[in-house]
Amino acid sequence: MTCPVTVRAQIAVVVNRANPIQNLSLSDLRRLYLGQSVTFANGTRVALVTYPPAQARFYNTVLGLSEDRFQRHWMELVFQGQDATPPKAIAVGAELNRFVAEHPGALAFVDLPAVDQSVKIVTIDGQAPTDTGYRLH
Repeated sequence: MTCPVTVRAQIAVVVNRANPIQNLSLSDLRRLYLGQSVTFANGTRVALVTYPPAQARFYNTVLGLSEDRFQRHWMELVFQGQDATPPKAIAVGAELNRFVAEHPGALAFVDLPAVDQSVKIVTIDGQAPTDTGYRLH
């Protein structure tokens, strides 16, 4: 008897189409989602978005954190009065795309099949979600 294999969609990192950012390093993505950086390289303030269906994978792969540890990290930042705004959680792909399309500084991750033409996929370390070397899955 064979065991079924679970195929998970690649996680795409998306921004507003008008955002000039084309690529982020994995370390930049990590700094942004940990609130260590609050702007893109061009100075635009980042509005972080999380996608609950993929957040456990994203937090583990990108941040090396569990969902609970990520939440505690942000509670600590807020309690300390850091100049960082906690991520907004949006669990429906179409709503996430709409939010990103309407907010120039939005940065989100979402399962690749949920991405539509209203947002722009950013490469990570020069790799797109469809590339073999892409690290977010």
